[in-house]
Amino acid sequence: MHRNVTAMVCGATLGALVLGGCSVSKSATSTTSTSSSSSSSSSSSDTSGDSSSGTSTTAAVAAVPFDTSTLPTSTATLGADLPYLALPATIKLQTEDKLADFDTPFWVGTGFHVVTGTTWQSFLRKADTADTVPNFPKEVAKAVTALGGTVVVQDSTASSAYLDALPETTTSALNTGYGSIKSSPVTTWVIRTPSKTVWVQLCLAAADNGSLLVTDENLSSSTTTTTTTTGASGTSTTG
Repeated sequence: MHRNVTAMVCGATLGALVLGGCSVSKSATSTTSTSSSSSSSSSSSDTSGDSSSGTSTTAAVAAVPFDTSTLPTSTATLGADLPYLALPATIKLQTEDKLADFDTPFWVGTGFHVVTGTTWQSFLRKADTADTVPNFPKEVAKAVTALGGTVVVQDSTASSAYLDALPETTTSALNTGYGSIKSSPVTTWVIRTPSKTVWVQLCLAAADNGSLLVTDENLSSSTTTTTTTTGASGTSTTG
C-alpha cells in the first residue's frame, strides 16, 4: 500500500493505534490443520515481534476509539467456544479459522476500531439440507441478540480509504472474515458481559452467502492458528 494513502487516513481520524499481522494457515478441503502462527515483519521503527508467541505488530495506521463501557451489560451465558453464536442448521460454516492474540479491525461506521484477542472467522453458506435460502442478517442478528449483543453499525459500507490504510498482512489474515467487505454492507455488534467483551461482524456478499468475524477481547495467550474446512465428506480434526 502507498505511504501517502496511509498518511491521509491518519490525519482524518481520532488517533493512531497499532494493527497486528499474522499468518493464516491453509488447508485442503475436508481437513483441519493446527500450526504455530508466524510473525510478520514491519518497516516501522516501532515494530516488534515475538515468533515464539505467534504475535507481532505492524506499522501504525489510523484507528477509531470506541468505548464499550457505555453499552448494556448482558447476563447471557456465552458458552465455552468461539464464536458462541447459536446459528440455525440452515446456515453452514465453511472454512473456519482462529487467530490467537490478533489485532482485528472492526468497522464501526466512521473507521476501524482495533480489537485484540482471539479471533474466529468463517464463510457462511446456505446448508445443503436447507430448502430455502436463510435470511443471513436476520439469523445472525437473532443469535447475537440472544446473547445480549448491541448493534454498533448496521448495513454500513466500509470506506475504501480506511480499508486501503490497513496493513496487507492484516487484511490477508482476515480474508475469510472480511470476505467482500470492499463492496458489501457490514453490520457490527458488541456483546458485553461482566467477564467478556465480544465483537461480531457480518459482511453479506449475496443473499445466500457472507462472512462472519468474531473476536473475544478476553480470550488470548494461545499460540496456534487453526483452520477447519468443511467439505462434502464432513469435517475431520487433526492436531
